[in-house]
Amino acid sequence: MGHDISGFKTEEFGDEIAYLRRSAFSDFKNVIYEALECPHYSSGLSGIGDYAKFSEEELKKALDYVGDNPNYEPEWNFIKDCLDNLDENGEMTIYFG
Repeated sequence: MGHDISGFKTEEFGDEIAYLRRSAFSDFKNVIYEALECPHYSSGLSGIGDYAKFSEEELKKALDYVGDNPNYEPEWNFIKDCLDNLDENGEMTIYFG
């Protein structure tokens, strides 16, 4: 069990751009949901198995949320990878599994 979060340029889920995994029992499992302001995509032990699109502005806000806290480095790296690879509309599709 765990939270497997993936970033894709399209909803067809082609090449994975970014990946984040947190254990179901990690103290930090909810950080990405809090940063992206989408707690409803977490079912507690894992993601809900759905996706959402996030804009560049939303991702930058999430990056600010995690800041330079060393405990959130995986989340920072994930969000940064998403920002560095936005689609032509300036968005990223994120899957919460």
